[in-house]
Amino acid sequence: MTTRKPLYDDKTVPFRCDSEDDTELLLEDLKSRKLYSDFAREHEHHFKEDNFRAVFLSILASLGIEVKDVSDTVDVGRTYVYQIISGKRKPTRDKLIVIALGLELSLKTTNKLLVSAGKKELYVKNKRDSVILYGISHGFSVEDINVLLRREELLEL
Repeated sequence: MTTRKPLYDDKTVPFRCDSEDDTELLLEDLKSRKLYSDFAREHEHHFKEDNFRAVFLSILASLGIEVKDVSDTVDVGRTYVYQIISGKRKPTRDKLIVIALGLELSLKTTNKLLVSAGKKELYVKNKRDSVILYGISHGFSVEDINVLLRREELLEL
């Protein structure tokens, strides 16, 4: 199996990761509002599902990759990439993982990408996820992870 070191360093992530303290403050603000619409308007940028496009484009920019070149780096079609960025298609969790692996993202950044698209983070107590986590942490390719998934009789990416 091929081992690769992730190219993307979490220290250079250009978008802010909200802390638990920020989440508590948001919750307190939400509870104090008379109208939900006021809260939503003021804090729209905190809604993780709505940040996918910004998060994805930010990751690409930090890697020096243009949207048109993603399909050359990742085994995903160019049309699909444009459709998920434009919001015409919702990316599946597996496709996002394949994209993250192709871009050689770290585990932390992979999970940020998943959450920004409204998907669940990789979870070590889920057998399939634990195989994927193992592969990411050891720098495996999609093909290498799929070999492990097949060995464990789990659905491939």
